[in-house]
Order: sequence, then C-alpha cells, then structure tokens
Amino acid sequence: MSFRALADLALYSSLATLPILLAWALYGLVDGDPRLPILYSGDAVFYLAMNKVMAETGWYLHGPNLGAPFGLEMYDFALPDVLNLLLIRTLVQASGDPVVGATLFFLLSFMLAALAAGVTARTLGLPRPVVFVIACLFALLPYHFHRGLLHLFLSNYFAIPISVYLALSVWRPGGGGGASGS
Repeated sequence: MSFRALADLALYSSLATLPILLAWALYGLVDGDPRLPILYSGDAVFYLAMNKVMAETGWYLHGPNLGAPFGLEMYDFALPDVLNLLLIRTLVQASGDPVVGATLFFLLSFMLAALAAGVTARTLGLPRPVVFVIACLFALLPYHFHRGLLHLFLSNYFAIPISVYLALSVWRPGGGGGASGS
C-alpha cells in the first residue's frame, strides 16, 4: 500500500472516530446508561415511538402496542427519508433497544457528516490537514447540536457535501472532480 493510500486511510479513520467521541463526551454519555434517552421531549418522543414500533414489527407504519384502541397507524404520515429509516431499523434491530438505536443513529450522524465532507474535500483536491479541519468543523456545526435528537433526520445532513460535489462536477467545464493531491 502506498504512502498516499495509508495517509488517506489514517485521515478517514480519524474522521470516523473523532466526531463521535466528541459528541459522546459533549452529551455526557461517557458515564450514562445508553438505554436512557438523551432527550425525552418534543419530536424526540415521536422518533423513540417510531423506533419502538420498528423493534416490534420491523417497520414504522403499524404499531399494535401504541395508539389505543386500534394501534398506531402511520400510513397517512409517510416519511420520505428511506435511507435514514433503513439505518435506524438496522441499528434498532442490532441493538435490540429503540433508545440505543436512536442514540447510535445520532452519534453515527456525526461520523457520516465528517466522512462525507472529508471524502468530498479530498476529491476536490484539498490537502489532508485542511480536509481534516473542514470535515471536523462540518460534522460539529452548531446546527447538528441544535437539531439533535429533536429532529433526528435533519441532524443527519451527510448528503450536503455529496450534493455540493455533484453540483460542482456538473458546473465545471469537463465535469468530474479534482485530482487527489498531497
């Protein structure tokens, strides 16, 4: 493996771990029980209920144990965030706990934002130290903490750097991204 490949691997590995560790520490999860919700108000309760339904039935549309007397019916409240829903479903089923699944999804949103920004910036030809700073700052934007678990899908904004890259590649003469330098 070449030096450039190893350096990029080290960059992406640090971008995958550092934002999660910082968010973990900032939310006080170091000593906390992961089975307790970080936030239990507003729309966070909706996401926890949705996760509970996914843990019991496999999807969020019908929950027989919520919404008496006929159960929770979400067919008229379709959510267009299929990628987020699939990721949450996977985390809820893997952890076996709806609250742990929501917390893991939220923490992973920091990693996804950092990696998407890092890969995009690196593809555009920025040097590794600049990429590291940009990606970490992007993942730890105040917006991420402001939306947090209150608006779980809005806090997962990893698609923005990818969209910017696609827009730039269409806008640039000749299309395509820059070369990966140093």
